[in-house]
Amino acid sequence: MTAANRVVTNTFILYGRVVLTAGIMLYTTRLILAELGSTDYGVFSLLVSVVLLLSFISSAMSTATQRFLSFYHGRQDFAQQGTILVNSLLLHLLIGLAAVCCLTVAGSWLFDGFFTIPQDRLAASRTVYGLVSVMVFFSMLSSPLHGLLVAHERMLWVSSIHIAETVLKLVGALSLTLIATDKLVAYARLIAGISVVSFVCHVLACARIVPWATLRGVRLRRSTIRSLAGFTAWNTFGTFCSATRTKGLAVVLNVFLGPLANAAYGIAQQVGSQAHGLSGALVKAITPQLMKSEGAGDRGRMLRLALLASKSGFLLFALLAIPCLFEMDALVRIWLSDAPPHTATYCRFILIAILFRQLTVGLPYAVQAVGRIRFYQLIIGALLLLNIPVAYLQLQHGASPHHVMLGYVSVEATVSLARVMLARRTITLDAHVYVRTVLLRVAIPVAVYGLVCAGIVLVVDWTWRFLLTGAVGGTAYLLAVYFTGLHIDERILTRQIAQSITRRLRSSAAPHFSP
Repeated sequence: MTAANRVVTNTFILYGRVVLTAGIMLYTTRLILAELGSTDYGVFSLLVSVVLLLSFISSAMSTATQRFLSFYHGRQDFAQQGTILVNSLLLHLLIGLAAVCCLTVAGSWLFDGFFTIPQDRLAASRTVYGLVSVMVFFSMLSSPLHGLLVAHERMLWVSSIHIAETVLKLVGALSLTLIATDKLVAYARLIAGISVVSFVCHVLACARIVPWATLRGVRLRRSTIRSLAGFTAWNTFGTFCSATRTKGLAVVLNVFLGPLANAAYGIAQQVGSQAHGLSGALVKAITPQLMKSEGAGDRGRMLRLALLASKSGFLLFALLAIPCLFEMDALVRIWLSDAPPHTATYCRFILIAILFRQLTVGLPYAVQAVGRIRFYQLIIGALLLLNIPVAYLQLQHGASPHHVMLGYVSVEATVSLARVMLARRTITLDAHVYVRTVLLRVAIPVAVYGLVCAGIVLVVDWTWRFLLTGAVGGTAYLLAVYFTGLHIDERILTRQIAQSITRRLRSSAAPHFSP
């Protein structure tokens, strides 16, 4: 299978996974909110946000592992890949144990007057806090194995594990109706158990798919650990800043506005996460090829893939996000029977922030492929962290949630601009090429989409209007993308893919006769 065909195949696999899991997770969120209630759901979102602050280490290590595995895969150095995986597993184990210890020590301080939690829910909250810590530990152990599967572009197995996790969460949400004990604690136990199941599935998948994952004869090496640790240290800083901005904002909202604000913010993050997965499917499929290109010494192809990821990631996310921006109030009313206050507002601003992020989504991977991440992570991380003091000062002076989320979007837009400027210095990206290849290519389709959706909203008054907005606006948008958003070679590839899908559908639908 050629590299292009592999990217296309993996994209379809990941898209299928995202569409399936997004629908399940959104329905699961509805069930959990109905069973737990706004207060308990807000408490759960708060505790997960705090505990997951430490998961930034796992995310950074996973990115580092995948980068080195893909890099050496491009050089066909499989022995070095085995060494990297063994040393990465050791680091994850040590970091996971250290994270659990830190969470245990911090727990007494967090629950001693820092959190705004109803007194009658404090005992249950402490139990949930411990169970979520277990989830983080096993998630950390799974990270290098996940990076191994992605580096080898085994997206079918990656998708299968993720779908299994999602289905288990749905089953757990449905089972809450049958539980007579504390449902908040019961749900936390379910989430912790699913993390253990996910780790076991990753181990089995790696042992089955990648023969050298048995790691026989591979030894621990100080030089490899230093390389991984050095790359991870700066990558961890950047990931920490991103996680702190997202999760720390939940803490600030809790301090000033209480658990109901956490519930609305947690729901908005859930919407953003599921919607982001649609565009992230293509980016995830391209990333291994991007890393391998740099490993093989083909910098030009690596940059082209980074720009393609940015443009395609934005266009795919905008396909879903733009009609949701116009119809969010109706969608929230249909989705959640008793939504917390300001839920639609939080959802809108989260989607807008992700749209800005998608404009440069391929550039961080290009910087990681080259390996020059120190200065890049310092600047981007510092800008992201500004969101916390800005939100704190806003709320301290009586600002509304609207103004807080507007600050969230403004920081994201600033970070996207900084990524382009830093990429000029770090990976010799031509800013004019970026503007011509990405910004100008997405401008017309987005303008067309926005105008069509706005026209429908102004003219049509119907309970299920969002269906019309999505269908008519989406059709106009896809036509604009095809004729103005794609290069000639991309249009040719699109036609080839459409023809291939059509042939397969016709072949599967044709009657087969036995002799």
